[in-house]
Amino acid sequence: MELSKDLCNWYKEYEIKKCIKNKWKILMERVNNVDVTKDPSKTGSSDFNKKAHYFVIEKIIIKHYGFDAIVVPPYGKSLNDFRKLLPAIAIIYRAEVIAEYASTKSSFYMRVHLDKIDISDKDNLKFKWYKILQDEKYRNFNGETYKIKNIKDIINKNSNEKETIGYKLDVSIPEGLDFKTIKGLEETISHQTGRCLIKLDKVKQLVETDIIFKLMPDNEKFRPIKLKNPWEFFLAVNYSFEPIISDLSKNPHLLYTGKTQTGKTVAVVTGLTNLCYQFSRKDIRIFCSMISAKKDLRIFKNVEQCDYYAENIDDTLRLLKYLHNEMKRRNKIFESSDKFCGSVYEWNRFYPNKKMPILLASFDEMTLYMPLASDEKNLKKNKQKCIDLFKTLITESASSGINILFCLQRPDKDSFNPTIKAQIGTVIGFYQPNTASSLVAMDDESLCNLQQKREAIVRYDKGYELVKTLYLTNEMVEEILKDKIDKNHKRLHLDSNGHITKEISNVEEIKEESQEITENTIKNEENVSKTIDFTKKIEVKKESRWAKYQKGRNL
Repeated sequence: MELSKDLCNWYKEYEIKKCIKNKWKILMERVNNVDVTKDPSKTGSSDFNKKAHYFVIEKIIIKHYGFDAIVVPPYGKSLNDFRKLLPAIAIIYRAEVIAEYASTKSSFYMRVHLDKIDISDKDNLKFKWYKILQDEKYRNFNGETYKIKNIKDIINKNSNEKETIGYKLDVSIPEGLDFKTIKGLEETISHQTGRCLIKLDKVKQLVETDIIFKLMPDNEKFRPIKLKNPWEFFLAVNYSFEPIISDLSKNPHLLYTGKTQTGKTVAVVTGLTNLCYQFSRKDIRIFCSMISAKKDLRIFKNVEQCDYYAENIDDTLRLLKYLHNEMKRRNKIFESSDKFCGSVYEWNRFYPNKKMPILLASFDEMTLYMPLASDEKNLKKNKQKCIDLFKTLITESASSGINILFCLQRPDKDSFNPTIKAQIGTVIGFYQPNTASSLVAMDDESLCNLQQKREAIVRYDKGYELVKTLYLTNEMVEEILKDKIDKNHKRLHLDSNGHITKEISNVEEIKEESQEITENTIKNEENVSKTIDFTKKIEVKKESRWAKYQKGRNL
């Protein structure tokens, strides 16, 4: 019975292949103007020569969507010549047809999707991919284009059902084409297939293309992400719900950029919340500077890990001086240790009982820290001091465990110092309204193609990632950090040189202490002045024994 069934299936396949070949012969006859029904021995030499131009089907592979075929070209014909026949092939088979070089490049691999026949998502993606790339500008002199080498499922790891939400494509770059060309097709592919992110794997020399057809909902709530170390910073999740984490020991500084109301601040708050939830003051200390009218980071003011909160340029200057002093202090400690120690990470490993906490300072709206011609003289001077300290810290503070987080809309040279920008290891880019802004922020046009709410692209030590920040409100932050918030929490009080004078808990104590310090300073200056005058008087009255002797001789 089974043998009979197999024979029946074989016969059906045989008949199908026979039909395919018959139609192919008719096509070749029409294309080359040859009557294939005539006896070859009676055919004129001109017809014989025309048959030499036939493209021959060497093998037919039956597929669920139709069939694939290996086609051998006649002498002197290339893929470019065969691709001119694709419209005619599509008509005769009533199908969608694509063709590319086979692995040997001596033949072509043709795929035929018959009309009204269902097709799998992966195969459908291949048809769409090569249809998009059919234009000559996406092909080299030989007709080759960016070829799909492998397709893998992208699984939603937040789901128990292992749901497929997209595909990851490994694509080869043919000779004569470059990465920039395929990168420019990101938006076109997104419109026809799903959210697309194209990135270059420099090690494998392949183009990695993530295509997501099932996007993350906007109301997906944030839940604390487990971190192994306090120098790890959670950025967002990709569409597989894999957390994207920046290693601050390798990339010590971060930049958040994007048009207003795109999700920058939510991303910063999420990262800080996740960090404070898991680690104590012994492991991490945070510092916030919010000199703009909005105070989005104010919620961290009373968190026990927060050591300082600056609300104006003067306070920010004190903070930066303190971080600079702390950097020098830690470096001196490293030098004096009995073991060779070059960083805070080595120190904490060598001396676990004397661990130094990781320091993370967040600066919002960096544009406001840049000196302007319209600024008052003193304000302009302090802003310039801030920029100079930023430059020093960004280049020298990594080994001492000091990490800086910047946030601004457009990091151009007028809003963000180029020296500082060049040292940023991790960039989180949200939507930018034009190509120029995207190029400034991410060095490519990818930020213009972001469409979803709170969607971003992360560029860090592991490459590029298409990510999305999770839904988080101030009420949720308060609930997550309820055990860490203390309204009587004491923060550092710094003098004008960035030295700690006293830990205080409220604004009234700041005013009283500032007044007390001022009064003590005046008294000390007066005492010093009196001491100096008294010393001078003594020096005038004092007369040496030799002077007395000489004076006696003269008398």
